[in-house]
Amino acid sequence: MAAVVAAVTVCTAIRSPLGFDAVREEGQRSQLFAAEEHGSNIMRALRTLVLVGLIAIAGWFPSRAAERVDLLLVLAADISRSVDEVKFQPQRSGYAAAFSDSRVIEAIRSGPNGRIAVVFVEWSGPLSQKIVIDWTVISDDKTARLFGDHLVEASRAFADSTSISAGIDFAMTQLNRAPYEARRRVIDDSGDGDNNGGRDVAAARDDAIAEGVTINGLVILTTQFRPYQSSGWARKLLPE
Repeated sequence: MAAVVAAVTVCTAIRSPLGFDAVREEGQRSQLFAAEEHGSNIMRALRTLVLVGLIAIAGWFPSRAAERVDLLLVLAADISRSVDEVKFQPQRSGYAAAFSDSRVIEAIRSGPNGRIAVVFVEWSGPLSQKIVIDWTVISDDKTARLFGDHLVEASRAFADSTSISAGIDFAMTQLNRAPYEARRRVIDDSGDGDNNGGRDVAAARDDAIAEGVTINGLVILTTQFRPYQSSGWARKLLPE
């Protein structure tokens, strides 16, 4: 990358009692200019010199367009206190197994760009969210398997109350900061309990839908499954 080099002349502008600007360069005599005629030109020149200097210091270059993918997918997993080890392990291993399924890989590769970008986050209480695996492009068996392996190896972040709304808001933050572009943006939100912290979950859901995001509610099923509990959780994610 070529270095940006800028030579900047340091000038001193002095306001004289007679209403003139005196501009003095280092080592040279002062020259008087009528402020009414040349003041704006001087200010434009100084602004240009400052801008050139900042560009040289910061090494600024035009940014590149974001890489296109077919889908931006946030996997948002509930790890509140109600998600014990019996529920936590199937949740983690289920996500990992999905990315080793040949049908999933085939679906990914069948898109126009042949790749998707995925981020895995865990959420619990209103202030308890964490990125477990940051944005990763998946395009084939190798990248999918690597993502699944990292998912299985990652430790659990925490265990707190259940704020589905904060989990959705955190997922939206990840979508908005994604270094990739896609026409489709999806949040897969898995959990087992009702929203008992943070703002109203319906409001969080509606805000996400208004931005064109699809939310899938994934219910965690175990041998201790109680239909009235999990169905109530999933219903919160459905539009009225």
